[in-house]
Amino acid sequence: MFVSVMIEKWTDKDIRRDKWVLIGGLILCAVLVAYYLLKQYPLQYLEDGSLLVDPTKMRADSLGYVFD
Repeated sequence: MFVSVMIEKWTDKDIRRDKWVLIGGLILCAVLVAYYLLKQYPLQYLEDGSLLVDPTKMRADSLGYVFD
């Protein structure tokens, strides 16, 4: 909350600063999504050799759609 208050005060000084906050937020979101999609998940196997959790299925389920 402290950071958001500081950003709000900074943008109140000049209306053109709003677009920089928007651009920064969009870049941050894009970086986080790219990290999430490209992150390597460890493969954990059960005693019988089957996967405990399939990273591809887990990633698809968390995003709300299925990769084909």
